[in-house]
Amino acid sequence: MGNNFYSWHYFASSILDFITGNTIQFTEVAKGWQLYSAAFLAGIGTAIGSGCTSGHGICGISMLSMRSIMAVTVFLSNAIITVFIISLR
Repeated sequence: MGNNFYSWHYFASSILDFITGNTIQFTEVAKGWQLYSAAFLAGIGTAIGSGCTSGHGICGISMLSMRSIMAVTVFLSNAIITVFIISLR
């Protein structure tokens, strides 16, 4: 049922956007070397952290894993700091 719900949601939102005339705006946030560097660093972080952010956030925290709680705390702290620094430009 879950997969059908999400498929229907994407289909319905596309139809609604078409009817209302809304368009999706895409903004390029990184060039080639920046994108590849970020992907490489994310891969290294996944290996060092023994899992991805969503795995720690969804499965780890729900199992009350202290390692996952600390990992998600670090992920979110870094994200907040990064957004703050970028917004200063």
